[in-house]
Amino acid sequence: MNGSNPFLIKIDGVGVSYPKGRHTVKTVIGDVHLDIRAGEFVTVVGPTGCGKSTLLRMVFGSQFPSIGTVIFDGKQVEGIDRDRGIVFQKYGLMPNCTVLQNVAFGVELEEINLPQRILMLPKFWRVRKRGRDLARDLIAKIGLKIEDEDKYPHELSGGMRQRVAMAQALIMRPKLLLMDEPFGALDQGVRKGMQLLLQKWWNDCGMTVMFVTHDLEEALFLGTRIVGLSQLWINDDGTPGEGSLLLADKIVPGGRVKPDSFKYTPECNALLQRIRHDVLEPDDLLRPEQFDHDHPDAWHPITGRVATPIAA
Repeated sequence: MNGSNPFLIKIDGVGVSYPKGRHTVKTVIGDVHLDIRAGEFVTVVGPTGCGKSTLLRMVFGSQFPSIGTVIFDGKQVEGIDRDRGIVFQKYGLMPNCTVLQNVAFGVELEEINLPQRILMLPKFWRVRKRGRDLARDLIAKIGLKIEDEDKYPHELSGGMRQRVAMAQALIMRPKLLLMDEPFGALDQGVRKGMQLLLQKWWNDCGMTVMFVTHDLEEALFLGTRIVGLSQLWINDDGTPGEGSLLLADKIVPGGRVKPDSFKYTPECNALLQRIRHDVLEPDDLLRPEQFDHDHPDAWHPITGRVATPIAA
């Protein structure tokens, strides 16, 4: 990043379309602009099928837009990169590897080529030891015990598996952590513990987080900024909109790390009701001029930049 480009991520006019039959095209995402600064915690909410996970995959580099570009750290995203880690709801752990092996895998894979692995040359042993030392330190920091490192994924609870998946991503020290419904399968008590763990990691490490969730309360508790992606909007003439757009891009009050009591404040409740009404469960579909973009870095589909961007 530099003075002329203060953003870590620039999603610039991105759209995604698929062929539907011989002569028609289905547009999933319409024309999305989203600029994200380093250190932000951006939560993404929206109705089922609006393309939240698709947007995340485009930033990750495992899927590409039909139109527009995704820029990360000044370069166009053209594939998966070590600076962008991802955590899915289904953990993504290798079932035949222990906790220690799963967490250390990324470091070992990056630095040890196949001949070194097969022949077990001196570099293999050095890198493996360093990777496993890093993994053990991380395993302790995410709240697992030393005896857990030799367990296999099927021997762990859901919360423990998700902690391992987070460690697996964090060991690479990514600039950006992408999370796709990471806590969706966890019960309420475990979920709250994982939210607090993620909140602490983000605040301590200073990384950027882009977090997709169906849980609006979770989105407001964790995020410093919330964006609402939705296909539920209409054109000025009343015809249905084509493809999802960002209907909301808003600052979340309460600071970086919020106390649990934030969930019960008037400010949180007002924002929750606004996002729910405009994005998730609209009684009346919004027209583009009604989209709610009050974040200083927001980009409105009609007026362009909403306000002067905040200083870098």
